[in-house]
Amino acid sequence: MEKYGITPQVYHFNSLMDIHLKSRNHNEIFDLFLEIRRLGYRSDRSTYNLVLTAYVRERREIDALAIFEDMMMKHVRPDRNTFALLMRLYSSAEDVEKCRSWFQRMIKDGVAPGEINYALLIEAFLRAGLVEDAKVAAHEVEAKDILPRTRLSTCLMRLALVWKDRMRARKMAEDLWLNRKDWRFELADVENIIQILSHANENEIVLKFEQFLFERGWEPSVRTRRIVNRIRHPDLMRNDTQNEQSAAFVEMIDRFARASDLIRSKRAFNRMLEEGVNPTTEVYNAMIRAYCFCGEIGMALRTLGELRTSLFLEPDALSYKPIVLALVREKQLDKANH
Repeated sequence: MEKYGITPQVYHFNSLMDIHLKSRNHNEIFDLFLEIRRLGYRSDRSTYNLVLTAYVRERREIDALAIFEDMMMKHVRPDRNTFALLMRLYSSAEDVEKCRSWFQRMIKDGVAPGEINYALLIEAFLRAGLVEDAKVAAHEVEAKDILPRTRLSTCLMRLALVWKDRMRARKMAEDLWLNRKDWRFELADVENIIQILSHANENEIVLKFEQFLFERGWEPSVRTRRIVNRIRHPDLMRNDTQNEQSAAFVEMIDRFARASDLIRSKRAFNRMLEEGVNPTTEVYNAMIRAYCFCGEIGMALRTLGELRTSLFLEPDALSYKPIVLALVREKQLDKANH
């Protein structure tokens, strides 16, 4: 453009930044943002959202917040996508209260929440085991006639299964299947749906979505392939083998925890998932013990929440015992009684 004497405008920079964002060339985005400032142009909302997306992807919390503050100082009005990015920053970290506060800030600033905002909020609530809060958010979606699409429908399906409402969950799964060509799906969305439905024993719909993966030319993860293999070949996936495998991981997690090596305990848990071994209540109990032994009570509570909601397993007395003992040691008796 400069070669032909054309002065680039902000929308030209935005187009370039969008290209780099799709290629994940984040440093190029930051350089272009600095160039806009050097030329004295006024960045618009699209510019800020593009830069914010890059910072959120890189988990650069301080820089993301600084960009938002700069946006406010320059009187550039944020939209629901801006707040969705900030919610995602904390939703991924399972910091549910910060995620909630950005949702409330959005409403306070007069920005109407959309489908993605409610999806991120409900996801955060479910990760933290706050089922009642998730219910309230789901009722707000219905009251406001917000049309759920891929991500929100998946969240509501998971919530319905937590409620033990199989009929509702199945209807949502069928809606997802019927709208697969019209709604935007990514590989992670489809694999998440397969995982949720497999735990609900909705095998017929699981196999449909597995076929959808191949129609899109996507390569499923090892975990997804193991889920499908268990459905297609139940005779080859014996329960005693699964129990032996999970018991081995329980022993491994406990051994690392006794050595105060929480990182290796986490790696053992993640390796189990990658190998397609279904986590049992005993496995979650081992992770809760590991977190409590290493003083990470907050993570132990989150793991207990995941045990209650994410994989539809029932916690037992051994799930609560290490948390209660840890809270008593920390003199947090009010939480222990709760």
